[in-house]
Amino acid sequence: MPLEQKIARDEVRFWGFVRRGDGCWEWTGSFRRDGYGRFASTELDDWIQAHRFSMRLMLGRVLTREECVCHRCDNRKCVRPDHLFIGTLTDNNRDTASKGRQWLQGGKGKMVAGEANPNSKLTAVQVAEIRVKRNAGQTLASIGKQYGVTAQAVWQISRGENWSESACQN
Repeated sequence: MPLEQKIARDEVRFWGFVRRGDGCWEWTGSFRRDGYGRFASTELDDWIQAHRFSMRLMLGRVLTREECVCHRCDNRKCVRPDHLFIGTLTDNNRDTASKGRQWLQGGKGKMVAGEANPNSKLTAVQVAEIRVKRNAGQTLASIGKQYGVTAQAVWQISRGENWSESACQN
């Protein structure tokens, strides 16, 4: 089947799973464990988050891995294009934090940031040390080994994506 036909077919199927109203347009199809809708795309030959597919239709292109689709309405079921916006992972994390929407395990309760979070492996002092060491040129892996965290965690800390200053103030 030609690509244009796959896209058109997906679009018809997609909107068939959407309950439109005056506010949010809610996804009524399949859901992931985290509460976000998911859609089986013929074009992509894979499952995609419903809100990402809605934005794909609006923009007329497939989104990159680096592009996050954020909700202005904070409704995970919403796929209404004007309730969505493109951002980076950092933008999405900041948006989530600014609205107090981080969640603990099992989706229960608001997240406690920084050292007060029971899942935290690091203290605020250790985070500051990590940033100093990273700025001094130490490798991600060596810093991670010193503190018992992954190189990815060190990278996120050094970029302010994890343990951001706003999160540490809570």
